[in-house]
Amino acid sequence: MKYCTFVLIIAISVTVSAAQDLSLPLPGGPYAVGTTRLVLVDGERPEEFTADPGDRREIPVRAWYPSDRAGNLPDAPYYEGGDRIVSRFGYPPALADLETHSAFDIPVSSKKQAFPVVLFNHGWGEHAVQNTVLMEELASRGYVVFSITHPYEAKFWVYPDGSLRFLDMQSPRFIGISAEQNRPGMVGLFQEMFTTRGAGAQEDLFRRTVEAMPIMLGESPRMWAADIGFFIDRLDSLNRNETHFKDKLDLDKIGVMGMSMGGIAAGQACIGDRRIKAALNIDGGLFGDLPDTVITQPTMFMGSRRFSGYDSVFAAHVSGDTYVVTIPEADHYDFSDFTLINRNHPMMGSVEGTRMLEIVNAYSVAFLDFYLKGRESDLLKGAARPYPEVDFKVFRRP
Repeated sequence: MKYCTFVLIIAISVTVSAAQDLSLPLPGGPYAVGTTRLVLVDGERPEEFTADPGDRREIPVRAWYPSDRAGNLPDAPYYEGGDRIVSRFGYPPALADLETHSAFDIPVSSKKQAFPVVLFNHGWGEHAVQNTVLMEELASRGYVVFSITHPYEAKFWVYPDGSLRFLDMQSPRFIGISAEQNRPGMVGLFQEMFTTRGAGAQEDLFRRTVEAMPIMLGESPRMWAADIGFFIDRLDSLNRNETHFKDKLDLDKIGVMGMSMGGIAAGQACIGDRRIKAALNIDGGLFGDLPDTVITQPTMFMGSRRFSGYDSVFAAHVSGDTYVVTIPEADHYDFSDFTLINRNHPMMGSVEGTRMLEIVNAYSVAFLDFYLKGRESDLLKGAARPYPEVDFKVFRRP
C-alpha cells in the first residue's frame, strides 16, 4: 500500500537512523515526573472502524504528572512492548531499550492542592508517546498531561494491562482514508501550502483540501474532537474517584494541544466547548470545520516552513489572543521526538534536534503558563528573542 508523506500523513513504516547513543533531554521543571495508563469507554458512541455494531469507542490514555518522587525508582521505557514495536516498524533495536525520565504509578505531588490539566493529541498514524519530551517537560512544570490515543488512526496503542494493539490497515474506513491520500493531485494540493500567499487564498486552499479528503480531514477531526470532549466529560469522575488523580485536577484550567492532526483536533474541540481555556496547534493548520468558524479560546499556532506566512489567516479564525510561532527551517517531524530519533527522515528540517525540542518546550510552557496559571512571559510578549530560528507574531485582543 502506498502512502504520501505530506503534511498530515505519517508513513506507517519508517527506517530510523542508528540510535545507540540516544537519550532524551532531562525535563527542566522543579517536579519529578510520574506516568500511568488508563482507558475509558464511551458507551454512547459506536466504534466506526470495526464491523461489530456492538463495539463502543475506547479511549486509551497515557498520563504524565508532577510527583515528589524519591529514591532510585526505574524509569519507564519509551516504548512499552518495545521489541514488538521496533520490529514491526523497522526501528533500530536500541530504541526498544530507550528510557524516559518518568516512573510508573508513583503518587501525584503533594506540594500543590491541584494542577492544571493539558490534553495532548498525537498525529495521524502516530502514537501517544510521540512527544514524550514535551509531556515530561510540562509535567515537571506542574501540569497533569493526558495524551489521548485516537484508536484505529494511531500506529499503536497500549492498554493498562500492557497489551498492545496495532493499526488495522484492512478496515473499510482506513482503506477509504488511504484512497483519499493517494488520489491524483493530492500531493500537488499539499505542496501549494508552501507557496500560497494571502489569507483569502490560504483559507480557500484549506477548504479545497478538506473537500478533497472528506473522511480524513472532515470526519476524523470531528471524531477526535468528540474523543476530547468525552474525556473532558470524564475528568470530574477521575478527579473524584481515580486513585492517581483524586482531588489533584484543577478542572477550571484545561488546555488542549496536539501535533499535526492532533493540532487540528485541538482546535476542532474548542468549537462550542468553553471548558477549554487555551489551545495549541502544532503544525496542523486549519482543517475540519476550522476554515468555516472562529474559535474564542486563546490559541498558539506553532508551525514549520509550510505555514510560513500564514499568520493572518490563522489569526482570522481566532477571536481570542493569537500567537503564531513559525520556524522556517523546520519541517513536520521536527515537532515530535522524531527530531532526535530520525534526523535522516525526508520531512526533517535543518534545526538541530535538541535545539528544536528546546524551542517547542519553551513556547508551549510560556503559552500554557500564561493562560492556565496567569504567569506573564517576556517570550509571549515578544520582548525576549532568545531563538533567532523563530518568526514570532502576536495578535492580542482586548
